[in-house]
Amino acid sequence: MFSTHAHRFRLMSSATGNTRQHTSPIPGLSMKWAVLVTVCVLAFNLRGPMLAVPPLLETIQHDLGLSGIAAGMITTLPVLCFGLISPLAPGLARRIGLDSTLLLAMTAIATGIVVRLGQPALTLYLGTFGIGAGIALLNVLIPAFIKREAPNRVGLMTSLYTMLLNAGAGVGSALSVPVMERTGWDWRPTLAIWVVPAAIGIAVMLPWMLHQRRHAGAMPALPKRRGLWRSAVAWQVTVAMGTQSMVFFSVAAWLPTMLQDAGMGEARAGAMLSIMTLSGLAGSFVTPILANRTTSQSWLSPVTALLCAVPLVALTLDPLRLTALWVAMLGFGLGMIIAFMLMLMILRAPDAHRASDLGGMAQGVGYLFASMGPILVGAIHDVTGGWEVPFVVITLLLVPYSINAWLAGRPRMVAAH
Repeated sequence: MFSTHAHRFRLMSSATGNTRQHTSPIPGLSMKWAVLVTVCVLAFNLRGPMLAVPPLLETIQHDLGLSGIAAGMITTLPVLCFGLISPLAPGLARRIGLDSTLLLAMTAIATGIVVRLGQPALTLYLGTFGIGAGIALLNVLIPAFIKREAPNRVGLMTSLYTMLLNAGAGVGSALSVPVMERTGWDWRPTLAIWVVPAAIGIAVMLPWMLHQRRHAGAMPALPKRRGLWRSAVAWQVTVAMGTQSMVFFSVAAWLPTMLQDAGMGEARAGAMLSIMTLSGLAGSFVTPILANRTTSQSWLSPVTALLCAVPLVALTLDPLRLTALWVAMLGFGLGMIIAFMLMLMILRAPDAHRASDLGGMAQGVGYLFASMGPILVGAIHDVTGGWEVPFVVITLLLVPYSINAWLAGRPRMVAAH
């Protein structure tokens, strides 16, 4: 059944798919290398500008005189943007083109990084919103870009995509405190560093946009497609995406604070977050390659759930015992999960346009749900006065994730119209 869908996609691609000239838009690079470089550069910007903030959150809070809720919104706002902006990405790509939308996304990220350095606290939130909006567009449209430009290398390209996503996250969480301490900078110039990879992303996407405009007449129409909201497969992907995102962002937001409350120093607690994100590199790299070689990907559901549940329970029982080991195991599992979810958005879609539709639904609804995670965990902590119950709740979220991931992993596709 899956091979039939794949054959149908190849026929559709040759008949109505990307018919524009396959000359490389980036001078000096072959088309293969142009796609690879573009995916890696865009992916590196997906988490770093966000996860550079949590290790500095206490410093930012004291500097601007923010309340706990106001400070928590700094990390929650980007995830909320994912939910609000993601559903708009497919329509925007249809209107102005996929490449132009990706360039717009990188411009929004770079602008947001600059704006959040302003003196009034309001600029911090405005800039954070811009960063979140840009990342939301990238979240949805990079898988569609891979489906369009590398349909026969989905496993490898998704591996590189998720690996660079985790690399950016790891660098963001790992460098913030050391850079601030060793340079003597305050938090603003420390966060300003992230404008560099964002500017590189703009430079990479600009020739793609110009290439799109030169060959606009040869590009196929991008029809608006309906029916996903009635698709069981689409909802299974969406629920799995939402619950795993809730786990990831809740842990990323509160793990350093939980470890500090247990007696760990600020720098070491930040290092644990970086270990978690960097450990995701291995998990995110191997998962798409393995998943693309099997007809069904359901087997990844119990494997990834177990790899996350065991360290979460261990950290809940004793956060200061074998912390680095459990954090590394958790990061590996979370890296596998995000790669699994991204693969499902590509493998369950018959073409690039439907991949963006599925990504818009799964990430729109999923991230709106996930944005409540850090707030819910913080509220439970305030009520209980400890971290045991909040982390038990995070662990229990793996139950609906594993059920829906198992169902979505079966070899079926959403409708093509």
